Amino acid sequence: MEWLTNPNVQGVLAALGLIVGSRHLLHRSASDRRALMEVLDAAALALTVVFLILRPYVMQAYSIPSESMQPTLWEGDRIVVNKLIYRLRAPERGELVVFRPPDVPQVPDPTTDYIKRVIGLPGDVLEVEAQQVLVDDRTALRLSADDISAAAPTTFPQGANLGFFFPLDAGAAELRDGVVTLPSGVGNRLEVRAVRPQDRIRSTDTEVRLNGRVVLSVLQGPLELSYDLSAWGGDPRVSARIYSLNGFPRLALVHGAALNVRPAGIRVNGKRLPEPYVSGAPAYAMSAVRVPPGHLWVMGDNRNHSLDSHVWGPLPRDRVFGRADLRFWPPARLRPLVR
Repeated sequence: MEWLTNPNVQGVLAALGLIVGSRHLLHRSASDRRALMEVLDAAALALTVVFLILRPYVMQAYSIPSESMQPTLWEGDRIVVNKLIYRLRAPERGELVVFRPPDVPQVPDPTTDYIKRVIGLPGDVLEVEAQQVLVDDRTALRLSADDISAAAPTTFPQGANLGFFFPLDAGAAELRDGVVTLPSGVGNRLEVRAVRPQDRIRSTDTEVRLNGRVVLSVLQGPLELSYDLSAWGGDPRVSARIYSLNGFPRLALVHGAALNVRPAGIRVNGKRLPEPYVSGAPAYAMSAVRVPPGHLWVMGDNRNHSLDSHVWGPLPRDRVFGRADLRFWPPARLRPLVR
């Protein structure tokens, strides 16, 4: 099966040689086997057309090697790639393209074919927004597990104010009963509460009370108090009290009427990109970058497990050689991949 979906030139030539040789032997030893020779002739023609014309220039079957495109494509899925379409026009946003990745240090093997989704076109400005905690529609906190500008210093500029990078190992921020809770894999959690001017706040070295009710208590202090949300990407118009223990924030009391949580996502030219196909929101933030002429911005649908443009930057257009048009295997998941 693997040879049929990805045959090499040597294999095709060997098969053609075997067919031609068999026909020659049949012709010399059994002239009455004309029908069988006609079948061999048809097979040779089919091999020539499919593997020497259709496969290099029109279409080809591929096997998905990794989880980077889940849930759209799963490891082991078989797809048909249209290799003619981009000879006639340029790729469009949302299409699944097959390409050779750029030869950069972030790519372990640039000779391996990749498949990703086109997110940005030449001239587009893209930004990966961190998850946000809003108070009365103003940003109180911007939160992510990683700042890609710091993770890939050779690709993206440093110093962008992307916000506070909270270790969201245990899940994203949750809003319940008016309180935002941010779980962490290090055994602590950060709570965000909205407070009004009439609310009473009292604190000691080991606890914080809101209207007489304990909202934070620690065994050993002292709790440290800060009033600056801007270091975490907050709107400077939002006033707050942030209580930390050993440098780790445990409670944020922000002034306002109501809290909300906006998930992380991608902005293209200032507008949020609707992405119903992704496995989940990105756990990283990325400052704005403009796609240069002759390049594309491509990303995997499994955003947090994909080696794509957010790691190695824009993709040269001339490295793209096809569009994924159809998933044909397994049969139960047969469906077109183009809109």
